[in-house]
Amino acid sequence: MRFFLSLCTGALCILSAVACEGEECGGSLPFIIILYGPQGSAKAAVSARLHVDYNLPAISPATYLTANVLDETPLGNIARDYVINGGPMPPDLVPSLLCDRLLQSDCCQGALLEDSPLRLEQVQAIQECLSPRFQVLAINIETSEEWIIKKAENRLFCTTCGKVFDLTQSSCQFNCDVCGTLLEKRAADSIEKLQAKVRRYKETLAPLLVWYKEEHSFV
Repeated sequence: MRFFLSLCTGALCILSAVACEGEECGGSLPFIIILYGPQGSAKAAVSARLHVDYNLPAISPATYLTANVLDETPLGNIARDYVINGGPMPPDLVPSLLCDRLLQSDCCQGALLEDSPLRLEQVQAIQECLSPRFQVLAINIETSEEWIIKKAENRLFCTTCGKVFDLTQSSCQFNCDVCGTLLEKRAADSIEKLQAKVRRYKETLAPLLVWYKEEHSFV
C-alpha cells in the first residue's frame, strides 16, 4: 500500500505541474479523480491521503445521494423509491447527481470520487457534462484477492453504531469502544461472498479500464 500511495502521489505531482494555474499553464483544466478498487482495497485511505496532500474535496456518491434524499431535493425525490425499495436506478440519475455535486464551488479546483460510477455509459455521461471545465482521471487500485480476504478475516463491526474494527490493531477489543456492544463479523465478509464480489467487480470494471486507457485518462 505504501508503494501505491507513492505511485499516486508521484503521478499527481506530474499532473499538478501540467494542470496548474489556468492561464499560466495554457488554460489546462483541473482534474476530477475517480478511484477504483474492489472492497477492502483501502480506497478510503488513498482518498484521505490525496485529500490532505492536494486539498481536494473527497466525495462519496452514496453519501451525497443519501443527503439529497433526506433534503428532499428534486433529484433526491426521484432517488427515494430506489433507495428505500432497492433495485437499479435510472441510468441517468447517478450522473445527474454527481454532476450537480462536482459543479459546486468547492470543486472548482478538482475533486476526488470513490469508486463511482461503474457503468461505462455513466462515466461517458459525466465526462460529457464536465468536459468544458474538468479533465477526468481514473486511478485503479490493484489488490490481490488473498490480501482482501486476509483483511476481512481481521475485521469486526458493531451492530449498534456500525463502527468497524481491525483485530490486528493492538487497541482493538471485543466490545465497541463507542457503545460497548459485543463486536461481530459481517456475513458479507465470508470468503465465498468476498470472492464472488471481487469476481463481479473485475468483470464490471474491465470495459471501463479499456475505455479509460483509450482516452489516455488512466493511472
